[in-house]
Amino acid sequence: MVALSMTTGWSVSACSCAEWTYQFCASNINLNNSYGDNALLVKATKVSDYHYGMYVVIDDLITGLETADTILVWGDPGFLCRTYVNTLPIGTQLILGLNRLTTSLDWGSGAIEQIGDYELPGCGQYLLDVNNNDEVIGPITPTLTSLPYNDFVSYINQNYNDCPQNYIPGVGLVLNVGLKVLLEGAYDENATLMRNDLRMNNLLPMQQPFYSEPWLFTENVGFNSALSIPVQAVDWVLVELHDPNNPAIVVHQRPAVLLRDGTVQGLNVYSFWSNNVEFITNLDNDSYYVAVKTRNHLAIMSAVPVNVYNDIVIDLTNPANVMGGVTQLKVLNNGQYAMLAGDFNGDGVLSVADYNFYINQVAITNAYNIADCNFDASVTVQDFNSYAPNVSAIGNQFVRY
Repeated sequence: MVALSMTTGWSVSACSCAEWTYQFCASNINLNNSYGDNALLVKATKVSDYHYGMYVVIDDLITGLETADTILVWGDPGFLCRTYVNTLPIGTQLILGLNRLTTSLDWGSGAIEQIGDYELPGCGQYLLDVNNNDEVIGPITPTLTSLPYNDFVSYINQNYNDCPQNYIPGVGLVLNVGLKVLLEGAYDENATLMRNDLRMNNLLPMQQPFYSEPWLFTENVGFNSALSIPVQAVDWVLVELHDPNNPAIVVHQRPAVLLRDGTVQGLNVYSFWSNNVEFITNLDNDSYYVAVKTRNHLAIMSAVPVNVYNDIVIDLTNPANVMGGVTQLKVLNNGQYAMLAGDFNGDGVLSVADYNFYINQVAITNAYNIADCNFDASVTVQDFNSYAPNVSAIGNQFVRY
């Protein structure tokens, strides 16, 4: 066995995901949650290289199902955010958290990953060293960097390490919130999608529009150019996390972009737009009330605190998931539920004050206006017809200004 000096673990990775090497991600619970019956956690020794992978002999099967003594483990071909395994010396003994491949993969690198092979998952620490004293060395947790092997097995069978998605060193705890919402005014029942006229007419602003009252969100969040705004974009929305014990307290806010199908896209810590909204926090709460606010529809909030550590989509088109249920949503002709149109001043109450916004902007065309609640780039009687049936609707107390 080759003994290696390691205090931070194998962090040679093909992209910025190397920042997620702060702790071992392959505890039994985490690995099985991610990969189910295809998860494998082993103590193994590297015996040879093979293209960008390696053959290892299994010394001890910690968890999973595998009858072979020797398995092929694929590392990174240069662009998958896996670990580069060819840098590991022959004879190195390792702890490996692996995923069994269920489909063949050809990355154009001169080798084909076959069904039944294994991969080191990307964006996380799935590899630790075992030294000559049978000690596991590396970032087991951010503060625990070595354990006798038997103690390590006991620890890893009993503890869940939240990674890679929940914490990034130098950044903080990252919460990913997936959302689905529909806007009554924007919804085209023939297309069963919302309109994207503002985007197609180059009227959607590159920067979030919630600087003014009542929102007063002042962070710069936006796109580098108009061309980078998704073609499917309908409008900006403001997503909020509220305290699970007191939903009147807004803990975090984040602007995001609503797409035609109701998906909400947010900007992540690496400045990429993805199909969830990221919040960076130093708080330890698992669950929050989640609210969605717009420029001209009645804001809504989740019925209960939602565990935002889970990779789920909060469907706020389902009245059961919305605080106040059907009283806070509009049922469309096709049975879908959408946010109520017409809250032009954003205060959470549809009243004559909203009509005043409308009347001051009526007849303005080819522009990005609050009173354009059907999102056709013009303020017309059609916007009034969307607003009028909803007059007297009141948002729940925790989303009103």
